[in-house]
Amino acid sequence: MPIPRSTAAVPVLVLALALSACTPGTPGSTASPSPTVTESESPTPTPTPTPTPTTGIPADMRANIVDAMNSGNTAAIEGYLAPVVHITYAASEADGDVSDPTIVINDLTEFVAGFPTWDFDLPAALVDQYANDPDTFPSYADDFPPGALVGKASNNKVISFVIADGQITRIFFAVDEYVLTFD
Repeated sequence: MPIPRSTAAVPVLVLALALSACTPGTPGSTASPSPTVTESESPTPTPTPTPTPTTGIPADMRANIVDAMNSGNTAAIEGYLAPVVHITYAASEADGDVSDPTIVINDLTEFVAGFPTWDFDLPAALVDQYANDPDTFPSYADDFPPGALVGKASNNKVISFVIADGQITRIFFAVDEYVLTFD
């Protein structure tokens, strides 16, 4: 025997009322009623914003590093150094971990001597060539990962800052771009 339409809706109505009583709120407050949508209306979907690609380097950190390199005030970079920074000197086969920030800052200061101007907006293809040039031995791929802050100076020096979690973890020094491209 079919259930009459009026009694079939009762369990649904009771469940809906029970669930509406479970609305969280603060004691003494009343939850505002939810807007109802009739069959003739449909809610307008909210567009999902397109995420902006990021390099992983906070904008203020990037600006401060670029300013420090162009001004020669490399001491401003010290606050961004990780407790241990891996340093690589291109074409010298010298690299290693440095835990004394004074050594890192002294190297940076010497590197910017003469106040060259720095370009940190290098084409991705050029940075990829630095990392993956087949004629370069050893490979410097670890010093030019995606998202590294790479700059070339007006005197052809190249530097790369690898940044993780807001700290500089690697710095790569090349006294001339030639050692990276052999062109």
